[in-house]
Amino acid sequence: MISLLCKTNEAGMRSRNHFDNRYADNAPDRKLDRCGCAALTDAELIAILLRSGTRDCDVLAMAEELLRLRQHSLADLVNISRDELMLIPGIGPVKARELQSVFELSRRIASNTRRRKLKLTETKSIAGYYMERLRHEDSELLVAAYFNVRDELVFESVISLGSSDRTDFPIRKIFSLALTHQASQLVLLHNHPSGDPTPSQADYLATQEAKMAGQYLEIALRDHIIIGDHQYYSFRQGELI
Repeated sequence: MISLLCKTNEAGMRSRNHFDNRYADNAPDRKLDRCGCAALTDAELIAILLRSGTRDCDVLAMAEELLRLRQHSLADLVNISRDELMLIPGIGPVKARELQSVFELSRRIASNTRRRKLKLTETKSIAGYYMERLRHEDSELLVAAYFNVRDELVFESVISLGSSDRTDFPIRKIFSLALTHQASQLVLLHNHPSGDPTPSQADYLATQEAKMAGQYLEIALRDHIIIGDHQYYSFRQGELI
């Protein structure tokens, strides 16, 4: 629920072009110029993105409301929807699009950083790379990550989109992509929207089918990782691959 810090009146909302005068030299934009980005709070950085508030709600209060929507978790802001953003008075479609674009860029930057550190031999590394991408999904997604002989990630693809409690494992598609991208090994990952990564019987059967297909084609299935909510299950660690 949106707090009463930001209220509209009967006359509607009128945009402010600048930060409230009461902030003077401590206004976020001036503080950034004087001290650099690192000196700003999360709310102040968001206020700079928002640029202006309304007649009844200054821009810093709007930024605080935005943080409250995700319990002040910056990581969770990446997945905020446009409709949620527009619950805050003063954030319309344009500002919502701009914020979503910035959040998506930050997610991609973080993802690229983790990708450079990705190690095929370390299950935790692979699970960590895909955790934020998959754990928020409402439906099961099957992702294949393809590696070359030097254990470098060369390609990744969403193989199938399922329902809330199952997804397909199309073996032909999984391995045709491996051949196309000259991958010598691969890791399968899918999420459990329930948050519990415990494998189902169908997960066990699909893993064994993929393992046998890989052996036939000489493309090794190195792991099948199930992503839950901040936890995962690895078939390799479970010594089932």
